Amino acid sequence: MKVTALFISLFFFSLLGYSQEENPESDTTKVSLGGGTEIIIIKNSNDVSETSAETPDSLNTEKKHNVDMQNFTYWAGIDLGVNTLWISDRVRDENEWLDIDEKQSISFSLNVIEKKIPLIKHYLGLNTGLGFTWQNFEFNDSLSIVNLGGDSIVGLSASPLEYEKNRLRVGYIKIPLLLEINTSKQEEKNFHIAAGFIAGWNYRTVFKQKYEVDNDTVKSKVKGDYNVSPFSLEASARVGYGDLTLFASASITSLFEEDKGPEVYPFTVGLTVLAF
Repeated sequence: MKVTALFISLFFFSLLGYSQEENPESDTTKVSLGGGTEIIIIKNSNDVSETSAETPDSLNTEKKHNVDMQNFTYWAGIDLGVNTLWISDRVRDENEWLDIDEKQSISFSLNVIEKKIPLIKHYLGLNTGLGFTWQNFEFNDSLSIVNLGGDSIVGLSASPLEYEKNRLRVGYIKIPLLLEINTSKQEEKNFHIAAGFIAGWNYRTVFKQKYEVDNDTVKSKVKGDYNVSPFSLEASARVGYGDLTLFASASITSLFEEDKGPEVYPFTVGLTVLAF
């Protein structure tokens, strides 16, 4: 009787677990039939659900790029422009030597530091920094600028000399404060505009001349203050699209000190030839 029960049990359990015997890694259950006889039931499930590990945030390749957008700025770089002088009719009549050749009156700026203070993400902010500017004013007439005892500056005739170069060069260290607006999150598609003021300190003034005497070329470079104002303040605007930036600056302080030179106001237009 026991033998019959044993065979029936073996047949029954073999139907349940035969296909799983080859998997030693499966869970096992021991069944005692008495008389020291044990049957080992191997249990394995084919419907093990596949689990997908969640990708850590640090490895997520589809990060949100608009969480912390770049603050676009358009100050640092190299600016190249053309200078002229705004002169009233009265001052022009009294100082004919102030006739400027704009084609050779070049402005060169090296803006080395910029800092933006965001107000509305990268769309609106205050822009400041540090730059160096060299302004050249090329005079048309054969006149030489003379500082009369420090009291005033005038242009005196140097006839019969004909100058190939007759240039006043003024160097400034400048600090801007501009309100800047950007329209796009993509820099290459961004329309930008900035306006504000730029303060300057005149650290160097040079008067350069080049002319011929008896077929010999003479070059002259004389350093001095030439009664140029030690400080300047100009209203400035910058506008552009993508990497292209145009600028214009109009001085609201005279080039020369009050009562020590004619009342003239530099005006510069140009573009950024290289952005940092």
